[in-house]
Amino acid sequence: MVENKKRTIIWIIVGVVVALGIVILAFSNGGADSAKDIIKTITQEQKTPAKTAAEDAKVIENLNVSQSAFVSQENLPKGTVNLVVSLEKGFIPNQFTVKSGEKVSLAITSEGTLGHTFVFRDSSIRVSLNAGSGETNFASFVAPSKTGEYAFKCELPGHEENGEVGKMIVE
Repeated sequence: MVENKKRTIIWIIVGVVVALGIVILAFSNGGADSAKDIIKTITQEQKTPAKTAAEDAKVIENLNVSQSAFVSQENLPKGTVNLVVSLEKGFIPNQFTVKSGEKVSLAITSEGTLGHTFVFRDSSIRVSLNAGSGETNFASFVAPSKTGEYAFKCELPGHEENGEVGKMIVE
């Protein structure tokens, strides 16, 4: 009986510590966007209404670096790198090439019934995208000045291990 009470108290403490960790992560500067994006993708609370090409163009025009927006896939700007991601196929294409210091337009489109995310492993490239089933999320950023390969992944549990990885090559 006493052993069961101890076990119950330990589990309650573990639950409180985990909950506090999530709250701290969600409100800290370093992880706020990422934590919110993951939670939004998992719960799929935000569904994007259909937009016109003019509405998408206005959103894209006003987009600042490191911000993202949901847009219609057919309204993506010319030259956008559009990665289609699914649990079965991973990122298609799983690599793309950009020029050092150039502005990059990037979109992920989630195919299938699950949501997906996109982040670079190198934390100096602060791009975080998420897309629920059938959604397209778009962002612009400036490619690193240092040439080389920059790995990216889906950060949802089990997705990276399932092959949702790729690389950006900066020339």
